[in-house]
Amino acid sequence: MALIAAPAGAAIYVLWSARTYGDGLAPFTLQRDEARHGSTGNPLSVLWHAARGAFSGELGTGLHVPWLLLALVALVVMARRLPVSYVLWSALVLAAVLTGSNLDSAERYVYGAFPFLLVAALVTARREVFTFALVASTAAMTLYATLAFTLSYVP
Repeated sequence: MALIAAPAGAAIYVLWSARTYGDGLAPFTLQRDEARHGSTGNPLSVLWHAARGAFSGELGTGLHVPWLLLALVALVVMARRLPVSYVLWSALVLAAVLTGSNLDSAERYVYGAFPFLLVAALVTARREVFTFALVASTAAMTLYATLAFTLSYVP
């Protein structure tokens, strides 16, 4: 039952989309719209463009880069400490994020892959590291909220 539940659910959703909107593949093709994740791109080019944007007036775009680099480091930690299935799942999620034409909402996609959160829990297990992470997170949240409210950053 568990093996057919996900494909059956996806098929029902596609049929519903086809009946309701006249396009069964709309949930998949809408993400290619430039206002959303955009078409497929070269991951290195996407990261380079975003990093360059931080120095040319597109601060919000460039702020995704350090978090994605941190996600790559987390993937290495994950490979050493968690099951292979978690690593493969997270690598696929990260690949999907990095192959889009823009990095908007990149962190949201990465945090949706729960093994990254498990790695965060593993590396902040020591009290000193946890305290530092808590203070840094508070400062970052304040900065990001300010940038989001001023429309300088897309969370």
